[in-house]
Amino acid sequence: MREIVAIIQNEWIKLLRRRRFLVVLLLSLAVVGLFSVGSYYEAKQMERYNSPEYQQQMLEDQLRHLDEMIADENIPAADKEHMKLERTNTQERLDRVKSGQPSGTKMTAEMLRTQIEQIKENIKNLPPDQKWQSGDMEQQILTYEYYIARDMTPNLEDFRPASSWQMIETFLMIGAMVLFPLLAVLLVADMVSGEMTGGTIKLLLARPASRSKILFGKYITSLIASIILIALLLGALTGAMFALFGTDGYEHPKTIGVRHYEEQVMMGGQMQTIFAVDASNAKVIPLGTFVLNGMLLTVAATVAMTTLGFFCSTMVRSAAVSTGLAMGVVVCGTIVTQVSMGSEWLKWLPTTHFNLPSIYSGEVGQMFRLHITLGESALWLIGWTVALYLIGQWRFTKQDLLG
Repeated sequence: MREIVAIIQNEWIKLLRRRRFLVVLLLSLAVVGLFSVGSYYEAKQMERYNSPEYQQQMLEDQLRHLDEMIADENIPAADKEHMKLERTNTQERLDRVKSGQPSGTKMTAEMLRTQIEQIKENIKNLPPDQKWQSGDMEQQILTYEYYIARDMTPNLEDFRPASSWQMIETFLMIGAMVLFPLLAVLLVADMVSGEMTGGTIKLLLARPASRSKILFGKYITSLIASIILIALLLGALTGAMFALFGTDGYEHPKTIGVRHYEEQVMMGGQMQTIFAVDASNAKVIPLGTFVLNGMLLTVAATVAMTTLGFFCSTMVRSAAVSTGLAMGVVVCGTIVTQVSMGSEWLKWLPTTHFNLPSIYSGEVGQMFRLHITLGESALWLIGWTVALYLIGQWRFTKQDLLG
């Protein structure tokens, strides 16, 4: 045990001295900075677009355009009648905006219960060939029940300003697909091959520790470094989002556990295959809870991401080649997943399971048309992690490292 601890300490010192660690860390912080600035700018644009002043200007312009169309003698009378009705509705909206009234109505618990009963009735009345629509309706019922349970009175038609939790969720969904895996493999893809390229592997093997212990020490160091890197990235992201958007929005609803299934339906006179919603195992939780759980899942997936990069470093002697190989596996795996939607064999790819937050919510199943659960993805990642490490260990202990 002391030998392994000594190896980890030595590897950690070497890792901190490498430029790669600093480059990856700075790259991570740069991505967080760019995302934060871009999100803040986009949120401000949306706020401006939905501001009463902008809405009033848009509605007034629309009224002027309708008046011009109604006065045009070349437009048929029947069309003008529709325009007059549209003008009346537009004028009513303009009057509400000028008076400062909200665009919608706050839904009380009684109103939400009425909506739930109406949706349940609609589900019962669905024709047999449209039963596939019930999943979306059941998901809506779950959201309304969440509002009632938490004594919330949402305005379902009103503009909801961007929140820090919403932005963090977006970053998790996007980052877990490509960014986090690339950062993890880029950090550790030369842990073994770098020693061979630099010729220091001979000094390392001169230690009394066995090859297995040396490799295990390097592997543990790689895991610790990657987890710290991802944790720092997520911490910096959270701090930036809280500073820009505040901490509101924790209680916003987020549906998890949604599954999907294929259904043959008649649409436009033709039989088409759709991916319908199965909400039988779904539930609604606070968005903030989902984000925190998503962070933990991302850190857990980092173990598999790191193992992939570490495996590549044991397969070749060149640090440049092992790094390129690891990054190529991540990029190609992501591309294959995108272009081969609906193929069950995608479950065999480790990159399919890296995005655990989206699998947790069920969005991966919708995006890639896969029947997959969080438990299944966890088992796949554990299997890949064990297999890649054992193969890498066999390679490291059997190959001629001194030749």
